[in-house]
Amino acid sequence: MEEYSELRDLLEIDSPVDYTAKASAYVFDLLQTLGLRPTLTNKGAVKCPLGPKPILGLVAHLDTLGLIVSSIKADGTLAFSSLGSPSLSSSEGEYVRIITQSGKEYTGTLLLNNPSAHANA
Repeated sequence: MEEYSELRDLLEIDSPVDYTAKASAYVFDLLQTLGLRPTLTNKGAVKCPLGPKPILGLVAHLDTLGLIVSSIKADGTLAFSSLGSPSLSSSEGEYVRIITQSGKEYTGTLLLNNPSAHANA
C-alpha cells in the first residue's frame, strides 16, 4: 500500500486546532515536489493553483478535532475543553497524546468521569 504513504504520513502529524504548522509545511513541501507552486496565506493555509486559470478549487482542513488541557486536578486527572466539537462519547477509550507548552509529550487513554449520558447531566 505504498501509494498511500503520503496520506499516512500526513495523518500521523499531530494537528489539533491552532497547531497545524507541521501539517501545513508537509502539504506545502509535497506540492512543491510534485512541481506545483503552493503559497501560504497569512493564517497558514496552503493555496496551490492547478494551472494558469484554475476553474476548480479543492479545500481541506489540516486541523483535527481535539481537546486542550485546562487544568490538572489534585488527584492527577485532567480537566479539558474541546476544540472543534469532538464527540466525547465516541472518544472514550481512545489513545491520546498530550503535548505540553515546552514540547514534552505524554500518552494515555481518554476515560470520562461521568460517561453514562442517559443517567448523568
